[in-house]
Amino acid sequence: MTSFDVVIVGAGLAGLEAGALLAHGGARVIVLEKGNAIGGRAKVVEQDGFVLNYGLHYMMGGYKNPHYRILKHIGQANQVDFAPVDPQKMWRLKSDRLHLVPAGLGQMLTTSLLSVRGKLGLFRAMMNLFSANHEQFWDVPLGKWLDVVAPEPTLRHFLLDLAGPVLFDAEPENISAGHFIQEVRKLLILKGPLALYPAGGWDAMSCVLQTYIEARGGTVRVKSPVDKLIFEDDQVAGVWSKGETIRSQAVVLALPPAQLLPLLNQTPVQAVEPGKIEPTMGVAVDLGFKGVTNTTIGTIEMPDIQATSGFHNLFMPLLAPADGLLFQGLRWLTPKQMADKNEVKGTEELFLQQLERIWPHIRQKIVLRRVLVRDVVMGARHTYTQPASELLPVNAGHGIYFVGDATSAPGELSASAGESALQCSEHLLPLLYPQLYVQ
Repeated sequence: MTSFDVVIVGAGLAGLEAGALLAHGGARVIVLEKGNAIGGRAKVVEQDGFVLNYGLHYMMGGYKNPHYRILKHIGQANQVDFAPVDPQKMWRLKSDRLHLVPAGLGQMLTTSLLSVRGKLGLFRAMMNLFSANHEQFWDVPLGKWLDVVAPEPTLRHFLLDLAGPVLFDAEPENISAGHFIQEVRKLLILKGPLALYPAGGWDAMSCVLQTYIEARGGTVRVKSPVDKLIFEDDQVAGVWSKGETIRSQAVVLALPPAQLLPLLNQTPVQAVEPGKIEPTMGVAVDLGFKGVTNTTIGTIEMPDIQATSGFHNLFMPLLAPADGLLFQGLRWLTPKQMADKNEVKGTEELFLQQLERIWPHIRQKIVLRRVLVRDVVMGARHTYTQPASELLPVNAGHGIYFVGDATSAPGELSASAGESALQCSEHLLPLLYPQLYVQ
């Protein structure tokens, strides 16, 4: 039998970040990962000189993104090179025409995506966006909210098209208006780059976090599934893993909702039933090209097919050979669409049709292709029927904590995973070391 202050189950980005933050605060942690490698959905593979993420990844919010803030807090931000996403290389393909995506309110007033009436209505919509209490709109559909604050057609479509690539959902009309308000407001007041891309892909951050945990006396184990949570007097006392009891004062579950059910069964933890949480789904397409000239188009939003994409080697050259161009696209789908094999299979062709509007005959330049069907893009959809208030709480009581992108922590994409790790450490460290965290 061994003992630690905290056991963390799952070595994805959220679990590793929670472990690093707790270790930074003085806790002795162990991270248990059932798979063969750390990283979870932040895994990276290299193929023919192209670096492929497990889907489409970038850090929205720039230096305000929780992943960057966590690395900075533990003194490791300089261990990963981050490239800013140039807003002058961000485009939206709408009705067969490329439009520069406005990076702020000033550019919104000059964009070709809005009519004159739409631009006149923009001020009123922004006033509503910044004055609204987002928590009052958790269970209001975005489409219904826009009917009131942005009824002009081009303005309404402009904001719905913005919701897709920011909130990653196939049905933007049904996104929680409260979630939209919360997330878009952050981006509109942002200073600095809109997004960052880590050098060589996301696994660079995972490796830095693992090294930091181990340097602070912690342990990270792979091939170590957790079979059961151990409770004593309604309080967690550790876990059972590979025939070994590992005792702890708290357990952090950094797992997808579906994997929580077996562990939570017959325990005193009363949380949102994870099996009822619906994830965001989609299809990721990676295409490597040679012989295609592109120095100006870094990202392309594709609202006509509910997708977003990027040529991220324009921001981080290490992702492709010197003579190559790496396209990474993600098309998000509803559960009904995911069940349609033809819908899923047709995604690559849809992307190629979109790209050929810009580069005719580009499919003849393909040297690499990979398609990933993603049953979980994010741990939970942020729809009005599944708002943040209905998701997993970070603090579930009984010494159990949830971290990941299916929690009620704010943020979109992987940002909610990082925010949940921050909330977890902020709550747990004072309990472990009350003498050091006197209010």
